Amino acid sequence: ALAAVLRRFPQREPEAMQRAAFRDGSGSLMLPSGWRIVDAFEGAVNAIGPDGAGVDLGAHRIVLDPRVTPVITPGMLAGAYCHPAESLRILYPALTAMNAQLGDPTQLRLLNVIEYVDTQSPSPQVGGQWALVYYEWERNGQPYQSIGLIGTVPMAVNWGHYWSSVSAPKEVFASKLPTLMRIWQSYYVSEQSVAK
Repeated sequence: ALAAVLRRFPQREPEAMQRAAFRDGSGSLMLPSGWRIVDAFEGAVNAIGPDGAGVDLGAHRIVLDPRVTPVITPGMLAGAYCHPAESLRILYPALTAMNAQLGDPTQLRLLNVIEYVDTQSPSPQVGGQWALVYYEWERNGQPYQSIGLIGTVPMAVNWGHYWSSVSAPKEVFASKLPTLMRIWQSYYVSEQSVAK
């Protein structure tokens, strides 16, 4: 499924990289020179490069369904269960609102879902709907592009939102994609973190 999305982009060699371990010991990934891990916890990691490119891998959140959870706690995502591509329309406004609650003025806005391909869950223990999604969004008015593996998983009352994505400013996304995909492919989570 990913190959269908990646065919849109020219093939280039990725940058040279070295393995970087997460501070909590929950995993590691390969990073080029100048990149840094911003945050890593229980196997999830956010890392950024000097040119604005970045990866968010292994992230997950509970999404409250307002039809069954009428009181939404500040800092929580909220929205009706939906397809992974549609879930981005919930995620971006909710993240901007959460940033504002924390005093962070960062504005995030989804611009367009360019293409998506439905796929299987990466884990047999996790069901739900999964898709590889190629999309455009803005951070404080600057356009970015991303490719992400996104899952929406029903739970007893609310639902889970899972994502791993690679991103870069729109003007450099195609040239950075081989390096971004190599970082994603190098992503390793320890068995202890998987068990949690």
